[in-house]
Amino acid sequence: MSSSISSSRKVKMENTQAVLKEDQTETVTYTAYKRRWAMMVTVMLLNISNTGMGFNVAPVAYKAADYFEVTQYDITWFSQVYLILPFTFSSISTYIFNKFDMKVGVHIGSALNCVGALTRAVATSGLIADLWTQYVVSLIGQAAGSAGHLFIGFIVTKVTQNWFPDGERMVATAIMAFFPALGISVAQVMAPIVVTEKQQIPTLNYIYGGLALLAEIATLICVTRSRPPTPPSRSAEHGTTARAPYLQQLKQTFTSPSFLGLIIMSGVMTAFYLCLTTLSQQMLCSKGYSDFFSGVVVAVFNIAGLVGSIAIAAVENRTKALTEITKLGNAFGVLFTIMLMEVYLVPGQHALLIIFSVLFGFFSSGVYPISLEIGVEITYPVEETISTTLIFVTGQILGVLMTYTANVLSSDLPPELQDIEVCTKNITSDLQARDYSGVVMGLMGVLTFIVILFTVFFRTPYKRREVEQTTDMSDTAEPTTSTCGR
Repeated sequence: MSSSISSSRKVKMENTQAVLKEDQTETVTYTAYKRRWAMMVTVMLLNISNTGMGFNVAPVAYKAADYFEVTQYDITWFSQVYLILPFTFSSISTYIFNKFDMKVGVHIGSALNCVGALTRAVATSGLIADLWTQYVVSLIGQAAGSAGHLFIGFIVTKVTQNWFPDGERMVATAIMAFFPALGISVAQVMAPIVVTEKQQIPTLNYIYGGLALLAEIATLICVTRSRPPTPPSRSAEHGTTARAPYLQQLKQTFTSPSFLGLIIMSGVMTAFYLCLTTLSQQMLCSKGYSDFFSGVVVAVFNIAGLVGSIAIAAVENRTKALTEITKLGNAFGVLFTIMLMEVYLVPGQHALLIIFSVLFGFFSSGVYPISLEIGVEITYPVEETISTTLIFVTGQILGVLMTYTANVLSSDLPPELQDIEVCTKNITSDLQARDYSGVVMGLMGVLTFIVILFTVFFRTPYKRREVEQTTDMSDTAEPTTSTCGR
């Protein structure tokens, strides 16, 4: 009898030990390293430099055309090249990120950004006498910066996935996704201040050459590895091990109806934002608004986008209603886009332009980071840069088409605007202001149609969240051990 009891106790003890061992195996501690903040700041600095260089000529388009002695349509190529090249070569950057991971891609992007900015600075430094050659060399530098944009403009979701725990990921994405827009905002305000006369175009290039050099130094110091020694979350750990070959990942992405619907909606909103950023000065100056005020309008809707990004991300973190918030954000974004465009068509409405710029930026730009995150949720465990790149590249393709169409379909100014336009003020070249009213009305109709379809039909599962919910996570921060943190 006592032998039977002893044997029973022994079996119970062995079972208890087995359960403890099993629990120990399943309990994994994920670590959030302080180095994630250095990675975040470096990516933000790179994007301020890169997108600023991409769009810093747009707010002074007529002065730049006068400087190079070309047309204002030739000047739009400084922005257009930033849209065309990423579309053409996006598969190269996503393959490199998939094959060699984040460190290699970021260093390539930073180097191209620096080379591009310095090339533009040299082109207008006086070493080249012929103005047409200056223009061509400047565009070559712009193309190099655009190639760099392939590697630093689409890595937000990869940085947050590799380095940030689940509880911080959405807000981190919102903040980092804003900095390309911040780079554009700074350029939109600073360029008219720096370039009050055409002779100051070189000064603008020197400023951005210095900023790109600073970003390159930060990259060399801080981006020394692709991911931390231990993953910050369950999905970060599981994502790389469960990842299929590259071509299969592309097939998985392109055959997802939910993702295709998302890239159409987000692509159209991104395209309109890029088109408006490129042409705002030309659209508003024909209604009598100054270059500086046009830059302020673009800066305002970009800054409002930061506030909107963080606010919308905070609401999503609390409610977890990712799909519903994405739909509402896009719906309100389109609504206030239409209102803003209506005011664009009317002279002398400075206050209304600022008000609707705030509302437009808050929703249309604010929903963009959530769109990137839901893109990762739909395609997980596909390489994060693939979904992010496809969303933005779709926007770039449509942005090129919108900008080209707007230029082609623009018309001569009606007589009542010819006396108030300031586009050709202090311009010595034979340049003419244009009217974009008809184009704007057409774009508003397209936006309305697409957002209705998206709101009614978009549905998706959350694949990454399903992985996160398979285990309890414990996130800890470790102390700094180097210049940029551990």
